[in-house]
Amino acid sequence: MTVHASGQYVLTLVIAAAILAYVIFQQLRTRLVNPRRLVTLPGIMILLGIFNLDKHPPSGSAALLAIAASLVVAVVFGLARGFSVQTWREGGAVFRKGNAVTLVLWIAGLALRVLIGFVAAKNGVNQAITYGEAPLFFGVTLAAQNILIWYRADEQGATVR
Repeated sequence: MTVHASGQYVLTLVIAAAILAYVIFQQLRTRLVNPRRLVTLPGIMILLGIFNLDKHPPSGSAALLAIAASLVVAVVFGLARGFSVQTWREGGAVFRKGNAVTLVLWIAGLALRVLIGFVAAKNGVNQAITYGEAPLFFGVTLAAQNILIWYRADEQGATVR
């Protein structure tokens, strides 16, 4: 792998981390459930992750296992956060707000994702895979969380379609 490719993925990871930090901050504030916001960012992040993996496809069982483990962690922690976010109906609209549990679940999920990356690297998985897959992880975990929030808001009688 060239230095340029490594730098590209580090930059991608830094940008994704900055976006994620902003998202986490926003999740700890009271926000209106907005379908466009629930879909747009996860979709962009998933596409970016797929694009990165398409440029450097995973080869070997260690790389595939690392991606699979990362995606399982993404879904499990996304759903857990979706349950931790408070949702309520007020004036015909549904609002949401994360709490300390939401934050702890973010930290734990991200720590596991980093651990998966370290273990993968120790087993010879190319950095292009471990860095390049990070936006896919972020997108999938946000999508899992947001699907559950959308469902819970819809159950509370809000029109969120």
